[in-house]
Amino acid sequence: MNTAAYGSWPSPVDAALTAAHDGRPEYPGAVGDELWWIAPRPAEGGRRALVRRRADGTEETVLPAPWNVRNRVLEYGGRPWTAADRPGDGPLVVFCHFPDQRLYAYEPDAGPGAEPRPLTPSPPSAADCAGPTRWSTRTGARCGASWRSSPGPRRPTCAGCPSPCRSTAPPPGTARPCANSPANGTGS
Repeated sequence: MNTAAYGSWPSPVDAALTAAHDGRPEYPGAVGDELWWIAPRPAEGGRRALVRRRADGTEETVLPAPWNVRNRVLEYGGRPWTAADRPGDGPLVVFCHFPDQRLYAYEPDAGPGAEPRPLTPSPPSAADCAGPTRWSTRTGARCGASWRSSPGPRRPTCAGCPSPCRSTAPPPGTARPCANSPANGTGS
């Protein structure tokens, strides 16, 4: 047994090792018979990657760099993705990309060259989209957002994107004040 003065013992855990392990998996969810989650990637500039574990046990990153599945709604963030299992067509994921805070739809099994498609407009710093939290084959994905209107404060809203998420923007009238938002005095 080694003995040393208090605080002077050598440790295999240093600051570099601690920083290299930025957190734990976040926002796990089932998509059909697969498990999906957000994985921190400190070696990639702090990017958050969407990862899936298939039924056979293999793991793969759903979106390559530079896609960063994260949001900053109300400055705290929230669930940044949702997905639907579409038997025969593969999964459809809707996610928030951190640098521009837009919602995108992506079909990871669509084949080579498949790219995420934007669902929300791109005015800089206009909205921070919270995670699309509900999925329905009838109504598509639903999400929360905090919209900034210069110079006013953020306004919580509920927004939807069309199913099957093939347009570049949500249809007119899909963003509305959220019935459970603090702005309406009914939420927390």
